[in-house]
Amino acid sequence: HGRGVQRWSDGRVYDGDWVHDHRHGYGTYQWPTHGDTHRVEYVGDLVRNVRHGQGRYVDERVGIEYEGAWQNGTYHGYGTLSFASGDVYEGEFSDGTRQGSGTYTWKDGRSYTGHFEQNARAGTGTMSFPNGDYYEGAFVQGKRQGYGRFLFADGALYEGSWHEGLYSGPQGPGSYIWKDGRTYVGHYKDDLRDGEGVFCYPSGEKYEGSFCRGQRNGFGVFTFDAGHTYAGSWVDGMRHGRGRCVFSDQSVYEGEFREGEFFGYGRMSWSDGGWYEGEWFNGEMHGRGKEVRPDNSLRHEGDWAKGQPIRH
Repeated sequence: HGRGVQRWSDGRVYDGDWVHDHRHGYGTYQWPTHGDTHRVEYVGDLVRNVRHGQGRYVDERVGIEYEGAWQNGTYHGYGTLSFASGDVYEGEFSDGTRQGSGTYTWKDGRSYTGHFEQNARAGTGTMSFPNGDYYEGAFVQGKRQGYGRFLFADGALYEGSWHEGLYSGPQGPGSYIWKDGRTYVGHYKDDLRDGEGVFCYPSGEKYEGSFCRGQRNGFGVFTFDAGHTYAGSWVDGMRHGRGRCVFSDQSVYEGEFREGEFFGYGRMSWSDGGWYEGEWFNGEMHGRGKEVRPDNSLRHEGDWAKGQPIRH
């Protein structure tokens, strides 16, 4: 009872308070190093031989250092844990795990402040990156998941649903604003635009329709800055398949497209009343077709090559 020192045959040493033959109160407990220069030591409160209260634990063999609250021999309450990697966690612990509110700082400059569950980021938190990027929102098992906002260092902003660290839409659509003024509002999957969405350009151009793997795919409507519109099929970002194009002068092409060009069978109705119906190749009348003038007289019916009639 009182203060004293005990040395064990295996090399352990305790120097501190005793009560009824128990290490109890405040003391220093050292583990044997067997010739190793690395220190293994606890300095702090003990209750009946167990670390309990406030204390500091250092294990230089594995490079960890903990200072804070203890309960029944484990980290419990508020404390700071430093790792051999240079990472540091400061916050709440429960039964030896990071649990509750805290801040985790990586050696490379990343930092997370928020909620933890079972050592992982979980719930709501904020994360900053050394390059200036910043995220605030939900986490699940250490990954961005649920609703969150990611502000990029260059001024771009994503706001919306996340899944396993990626833009993804199980919880709904998201929006992305580029620093050059482009905007997208719609669905994502695995960090790519996927599903229905609206993409707007600073020039005033706009696409509204289906996306797949980040590209315009499926049915969609594109309004061009020149004032004409296209409504129809898209493949990998290009007009491809059947579609309808209305030009600013109200001329209309309706038919087939390939890789963005009139290609296949289609009809062009010009605003002056004339029209052509037949085959197209790379945007030009080519193959079999018929053109009628505005006065309803026939210009040519038969073969065409590169936009010109072939007269036999």
